[in-house]
Amino acid sequence: MAAPDPNNMKKRLIALLLLLAAMAALPALAGERAMSDKEKQELVGAVGKVLAFFESDLGLKARAPVELEFTTQEKILAQSREEAAKQEAESREANQAHELLLKKLGLVPRDFSIEQWETESHPRLILAYYSPEKKKLYLLETLARGQREPVLVHELMHAVEDQHFSIEEYMRGGSEAEAKAANRSEDGHRPTFDDGAFARKAVIEGHAMYATVQYLWSKSSRYATFGMSSRQEFIRQAESAFPSMSKENKELVKKTPLYLSASAEFPYWTGGFEFVTGLSRSGGPKLAYNEPIARPPTSAREIMMPENYLKKEPVPQMDLPKLGALLGEEHKLLWIETAGQLDVALMAEQFAGKGKAGGLAPKWRGGRWYLFTTKGESKGLTTKDVELVYVSQWQKKDAAEDFAEVYAKAVGKKYPGAGAAARDGNRRVWQTEEGTVSVEFAGERVLVLESFDGASAEKLRGALLTRPLSGDRGSSTRRGNGSPAPRSE
Repeated sequence: MAAPDPNNMKKRLIALLLLLAAMAALPALAGERAMSDKEKQELVGAVGKVLAFFESDLGLKARAPVELEFTTQEKILAQSREEAAKQEAESREANQAHELLLKKLGLVPRDFSIEQWETESHPRLILAYYSPEKKKLYLLETLARGQREPVLVHELMHAVEDQHFSIEEYMRGGSEAEAKAANRSEDGHRPTFDDGAFARKAVIEGHAMYATVQYLWSKSSRYATFGMSSRQEFIRQAESAFPSMSKENKELVKKTPLYLSASAEFPYWTGGFEFVTGLSRSGGPKLAYNEPIARPPTSAREIMMPENYLKKEPVPQMDLPKLGALLGEEHKLLWIETAGQLDVALMAEQFAGKGKAGGLAPKWRGGRWYLFTTKGESKGLTTKDVELVYVSQWQKKDAAEDFAEVYAKAVGKKYPGAGAAARDGNRRVWQTEEGTVSVEFAGERVLVLESFDGASAEKLRGALLTRPLSGDRGSSTRRGNGSPAPRSE
């Protein structure tokens, strides 16, 4: 029997698939008792049944047994703190630079600590995780009865895929050295290392979510109770699998900025699951599992628009001049990042509402964020100490103008004392407590500059708006990373 169309069931499946944290799904109910030894053994015994389902229904065969260990939330938190303490200085500095960028953009409040959220709050949402290093699967021992098997399916998919190819190498898309330089150097930057890595994470998590939904549907088709259809049984199992969040975790989620919560959820549901489902509709589960491993997506745009991925439509990129050389040594580059289609969608939603986000995001044709500072050291910087360049390309002039309007609303929210903008043609300028902010569109391009002195701003305007650039429309950085596709055995 065919599975139900997930788009028609989205509202009913929200309990199953909303807010999936970095390594698992929804948080377990507070105060849930630990599983008995007998219950743990039952779950261990279900591993073989799930692996058989992967082979028969998805064409993906396990090559080795999978080790399962039960853990506690306290151990997960302790591990998170230990990893944060061991983090090398270079990585910590990179994380701080990225956090500064998000704050400068207004996507994260100035007083919010992403590092603290990732170390203390984020692990509280984790139900289970797979360790590629230890080749072991960890499940929270307080999982509710209805949650256990679906969470097991999700994590087993990660384990089995890791037996066919290295998940870590696949998501990274290149060497560790290349990945480290990607966001710190204009010479080393390639979208495949940031927007591409995010897209490949959506493939891995989308595979696991698709497997979970298909497994629940398979059970529903076999075990529908008297007087209940398979669809109704599926909904019952889904609601049992992921009950409502505890009050504590609801408050935690409520305090998480939209950009962080939506970015954490995207690889699982709105991005990954929808992408894999779209591929499966076109060519079945084997295509959905094999194709994006053999031909990794390089952009979140491909995840959001799977039809473009299947047509092998080139991903828009921008071939921009080296801004560091243009500005001079007194401006130190802290961070460079692809500002992708998902970023546009979330920014538009946050500052202009969901309606604007849905209409604007597909018109994105490339973008990049740069963060500079004139301070001698990177340590202890605040948003007052950094300069922002945001250049983006759009399908048409009207879309560029629309995005300029969205960003103008962001300026008013980030800098409440800025007042009305001074206008000069298509350029708007504000004087804020962090310096001059300008938003300007020219043809199909939008340029945002924040906190630069007048001379530097003019150099950037001349390089990014008035001089024609090659490679803006239709160039592509697509490449494989050498990872073999899972074999359909």
